[in-house]
Amino acid sequence: MALIGNIVIPILCFAFFVLPNSTITENAELSAESTLQLVAMISMSTSLFGFSTAIAQDKQDGFADYLKSLPYGLKPRVYAHIIGVTVITLLGIVILIACSVITTSFTIDINLLLRRLVCC
Repeated sequence: MALIGNIVIPILCFAFFVLPNSTITENAELSAESTLQLVAMISMSTSLFGFSTAIAQDKQDGFADYLKSLPYGLKPRVYAHIIGVTVITLLGIVILIACSVITTSFTIDINLLLRRLVCC
Protein backbone atom coordinates (compact mmCIF):
# COMPACT_ATOMS: atom_id res chain seq x y z
CA MET A 1 0.00 0.00 0.00
CA ALA A 2 2.91 2.34 0.61
CA LEU A 3 3.96 2.09 -3.03
CA ILE A 4 0.75 3.84 -4.09
CA GLY A 5 2.23 7.06 -2.72
CA ASN A 6 5.04 6.72 -5.24
CA ILE A 7 2.43 6.93 -8.00
CA VAL A 8 0.40 9.74 -6.44
CA ILE A 9 3.26 12.11 -5.58
CA PRO A 10 4.61 12.52 -9.16
CA ILE A 11 1.06 12.99 -10.46
CA LEU A 12 0.49 15.68 -7.83
CA CYS A 13 3.81 17.27 -8.81
CA PHE A 14 2.57 17.24 -12.40
CA ALA A 15 -0.74 18.82 -11.36
CA PHE A 16 0.79 21.55 -9.19
CA PHE A 17 4.00 22.41 -11.05
CA VAL A 18 3.52 21.53 -14.72
CA LEU A 19 -0.15 22.25 -15.40
CA PRO A 20 -0.21 25.84 -14.04
CA ASN A 21 2.75 26.78 -16.26
CA SER A 22 1.29 27.63 -19.67
CA THR A 23 4.74 27.84 -21.25
CA ILE A 24 5.25 24.14 -20.61
CA THR A 25 1.74 22.97 -21.42
CA GLU A 26 1.66 24.74 -24.81
CA ASN A 27 5.11 23.55 -25.93
CA ALA A 28 5.20 19.90 -26.97
CA GLU A 29 8.90 19.39 -26.27
CA LEU A 30 8.80 21.01 -22.82
CA SER A 31 5.73 19.04 -21.81
CA ALA A 32 7.40 15.83 -22.98
CA GLU A 33 10.57 16.64 -21.06
CA SER A 34 8.68 17.42 -17.86
CA THR A 35 6.65 14.23 -18.21
CA LEU A 36 9.78 12.13 -18.81
CA GLN A 37 11.41 13.66 -15.73
CA LEU A 38 8.42 12.67 -13.63
CA VAL A 39 8.48 9.19 -15.19
CA ALA A 40 12.07 8.87 -13.97
CA MET A 41 10.88 9.99 -10.53
CA ILE A 42 8.17 7.32 -10.51
CA SER A 43 10.48 4.53 -11.57
CA MET A 44 13.34 5.41 -9.23
CA SER A 45 11.23 6.08 -6.15
CA THR A 46 9.05 3.00 -6.62
CA SER A 47 12.00 0.71 -7.22
CA LEU A 48 14.15 2.02 -4.40
CA PHE A 49 11.31 2.33 -1.89
CA GLY A 50 9.73 -0.98 -2.87
CA PHE A 51 12.91 -3.01 -2.58
CA SER A 52 14.13 -1.31 0.59
CA THR A 53 10.78 -1.89 2.29
CA ALA A 54 10.72 -5.52 1.21
CA ILE A 55 14.26 -6.13 2.42
CA ALA A 56 13.55 -4.44 5.76
CA GLN A 57 10.41 -6.51 6.26
CA ASP A 58 12.25 -9.71 5.36
CA LYS A 59 14.99 -8.97 7.88
CA GLN A 60 12.49 -8.09 10.59
CA ASP A 61 10.35 -11.14 9.93
CA GLY A 62 11.74 -14.51 11.00
CA PHE A 63 10.00 -16.16 8.05
CA ALA A 64 12.96 -15.52 5.72
CA ASP A 65 15.12 -17.93 7.72
CA TYR A 66 12.55 -20.65 7.17
CA LEU A 67 12.34 -19.89 3.45
CA LYS A 68 16.11 -20.27 3.09
CA SER A 69 15.80 -23.90 4.17
CA LEU A 70 13.32 -24.75 1.39
CA PRO A 71 14.55 -26.13 -1.96
CA TYR A 72 13.80 -22.93 -3.86
CA GLY A 73 15.02 -20.63 -1.12
CA LEU A 74 14.25 -16.94 -1.35
CA LYS A 75 14.10 -16.77 -5.15
CA PRO A 76 10.28 -16.86 -5.49
CA ARG A 77 9.91 -14.08 -2.95
CA VAL A 78 12.51 -11.93 -4.71
CA TYR A 79 10.83 -12.52 -8.06
CA ALA A 80 7.49 -11.57 -6.52
CA HIS A 81 8.97 -8.29 -5.28
CA ILE A 82 10.44 -7.57 -8.71
CA ILE A 83 7.15 -8.29 -10.47
CA GLY A 84 5.15 -6.24 -7.97
CA VAL A 85 7.41 -3.20 -8.22
CA THR A 86 7.45 -3.46 -12.03
CA VAL A 87 3.65 -3.58 -12.24
CA ILE A 88 3.24 -0.58 -9.95
CA THR A 89 5.91 1.36 -11.85
CA LEU A 90 4.26 0.66 -15.21
CA LEU A 91 0.85 1.60 -13.81
CA GLY A 92 2.22 4.92 -12.58
CA ILE A 93 3.91 5.61 -15.91
CA VAL A 94 0.73 4.88 -17.87
CA ILE A 95 -1.36 7.11 -15.60
CA LEU A 96 1.13 9.97 -15.78
CA ILE A 97 1.49 9.81 -19.56
CA ALA A 98 -2.31 9.63 -19.94
CA CYS A 99 -2.68 12.75 -17.77
CA SER A 100 0.00 14.49 -19.80
CA VAL A 101 -1.56 13.57 -23.15
CA ILE A 102 -4.98 14.77 -22.00
CA THR A 103 -3.92 18.05 -20.38
CA THR A 104 -0.88 19.24 -22.35
CA SER A 105 0.39 19.27 -25.90
CA PHE A 106 2.45 16.16 -25.16
CA THR A 107 4.00 14.53 -28.19
CA ILE A 108 7.10 12.46 -28.10
CA ASP A 109 9.48 11.86 -30.93
CA ILE A 110 12.22 9.30 -31.06
CA ASN A 111 15.01 11.93 -31.05
CA LEU A 112 13.81 13.44 -27.78
CA LEU A 113 13.42 10.01 -26.22
CA LEU A 114 16.92 8.93 -27.26
CA ARG A 115 18.45 12.19 -26.03
CA ARG A 116 16.82 11.77 -22.64
CA LEU A 117 17.77 8.11 -22.35
CA VAL A 118 21.45 8.87 -22.83
CA CYS A 119 21.17 12.07 -20.73
CA CYS A 120 22.71 14.40 -23.31
